[in-house]
Formats: sequence, C-alpha cells, structure tokens
Amino acid sequence: MKQCLFLVTLFLLTHSVCGQYSSKIKKAVKLFKEAQVVPSQQIDPKTGYPDFGSGIEILNKCLLKDPNFWEAYLLRAEFHLNLRNKSEAISDYENALRINPEHSRTGMTFSQLGDLYLDRGEYAKSLQYIQRFLKNPNANSDYLKLGKLIYESATFSIEAMKNPVPFEPL
Repeated sequence: MKQCLFLVTLFLLTHSVCGQYSSKIKKAVKLFKEAQVVPSQQIDPKTGYPDFGSGIEILNKCLLKDPNFWEAYLLRAEFHLNLRNKSEAISDYENALRINPEHSRTGMTFSQLGDLYLDRGEYAKSLQYIQRFLKNPNANSDYLKLGKLIYESATFSIEAMKNPVPFEPL
C-alpha cells in the first residue's frame, strides 16, 4: 500500500510540476486533473478510506474522451491497486505500455507488472516484465532489490513446475 501511495504521489508531483500531458484534449485533461485529487479530498463512506472508486469513475470518462491518454491508464491502475483490483490494474498498466512503452524513465510499470503477474502465478509473464525492469539503468535501487526477489521467485516457480516433487500431506 505504501509503495502504491508513493508511486501515486510521485506521479502527481511530476505532472503538476511539468503540466504537460500526452492528451491534447482539454476535457480529458480536466477530468484527469479532477481524478488526481479525488482520493485526497473524498472519503469512501463504505470503507472510510480515500475514495479511489470515484477517481476511477472520473478516469473512465476521461478515457472515453481520449483512449490514448496513457497517464490516465497509469493513474487508474494505481487506483485499482489501492482497491486490490489486480486484474484491472494489470490491464491498465499494459494499456499505458501499449500506448507509450517508454513512459517511465525508471521502468516502474514493468516492475509493477512483474509483481502482479507473479502474484497471479503467471511466472513467464512475470519474468518478461521484471527482466525489462532489471535491465533499466535508471531503476530505483530500492526497487531493484524487490525486482531481484521477484525474478528469483518466478524463476524458481517455473523450474519447480517443470520438476514436480511428490507431496503427501500427513
């Protein structure tokens, strides 16, 4: 959760300072900016936590205006992660990469996907993404440690599945 909040905060700070977005559609940018602040300004009455669900609804409208607005996919992925909607987060991260494979200087999207696919038991896909992250010369050293653990876990899991060991519980 802390990792997700850190990424959302970093993402928001980067774009509020730079002010440039991939979308040139003013209504889409307006909706994106609105969605950015919703979780910090509204509480979900059902959970008592930041209202990521309302942010997602606004981002859905934003993406209807501009389906190539990769920043909106990235933010929606982060919101989905905070709600533990991992399948939706994967889809949004992959859409952001499809639109702009080089959107992240540090390669954090690859790290997130590697981790999410490991969690789902899709070890080959996990390796595919985490290897791209680990090869990134700008990757954050703190996240490189986690990336190496993901790589080792996925590699071990693939080998273990190739060579199953009989298991008879007592």
